[in-house]
Amino acid sequence: MTPIVHAAIDGLRAALESLEWPERFERIAKARKVAADDETRDAILALRGELAGRALVELGPGWGTRPFKDAILELPKRMRGPLSRAAKDLRDRRIAAVMAMGGLPLHGSAERGPFAVGLDERAVEMPLALASARLDQPGEVLDAGSALNLPLVRAICAHPRARLTHFTLPGSEEPVIPSEDDRFVYAFGDLRAMPFPDGAFARAVCVSTLEHVAMDATRFGAAPTTAAGGADAAVAEIIRVLEPKGTLLATVPYGRAAERGWFRVLDRDGLRQLFEPAAAHELTARFFYYDGGWAEGTDTPPASVVASPYCDDVITGVAIVHVIKRRGGA
Repeated sequence: MTPIVHAAIDGLRAALESLEWPERFERIAKARKVAADDETRDAILALRGELAGRALVELGPGWGTRPFKDAILELPKRMRGPLSRAAKDLRDRRIAAVMAMGGLPLHGSAERGPFAVGLDERAVEMPLALASARLDQPGEVLDAGSALNLPLVRAICAHPRARLTHFTLPGSEEPVIPSEDDRFVYAFGDLRAMPFPDGAFARAVCVSTLEHVAMDATRFGAAPTTAAGGADAAVAEIIRVLEPKGTLLATVPYGRAAERGWFRVLDRDGLRQLFEPAAAHELTARFFYYDGGWAEGTDTPPASVVASPYCDDVITGVAIVHVIKRRGGA
């Protein structure tokens, strides 16, 4: 940063201190709009990120037991994006810390209390998905839905021994992250009709994707598809492309059944129907719920989760389904 830009940012930072949080973000937006060059705009964006982190720390305690996402959605417009990113950064730091400890603690026991307070469902899903993917072991791994296509995964896994194929819909608005070798690759199509041969993968993970299959995908910028069937067809396809004894770990929103247009929340019956194609294989499920923090429970959602007052796309229950493909299974 040049001395002139550094001085300008220091002056802006000092001017912001006397303002309330909404006014700070309004001032930041105006300053970026009139910035004379890219270097100044980039410095202002960095300052906005710094302020968002501070705002999350200062405002978070006042949100009580609510998920951060729900509280952030009620903030003034200029604050929502920066604080959402700050909350995701906090979540990602937790995921990295959990993985550095071997995937623990992800306990959810009543004795130890809830974990990942304020954080969204990825704080539960990602450690379990990465542990199941076992990228430090040889083999072909399918990322069905491309939820692992993140710098966070690159940072945690560094140079994996497995090869990870990110598979998503054509035209989806997601980054292509460069890698130093062919350990991370991309493929495009519909989960209900994948272009892979039978038994192509040793392991598969499908994080928060099945609830979107056969729903409105325009939110993701994806092109319309012609594949037939519902989300259970996608489950059948994933099992088809697994080798014998191959594993699938899939996560979906769980609680009171609901249709949101671009995704669905499943209840016990909906979960059973979704994984009907896996009925001939070894299947286990875990359930986590948000109530002032995440904790593991049974397949019966707590009343507080079923009656959640939060925004429609704030997820308060997650089912984690693990499937081992039987030898000779379809």
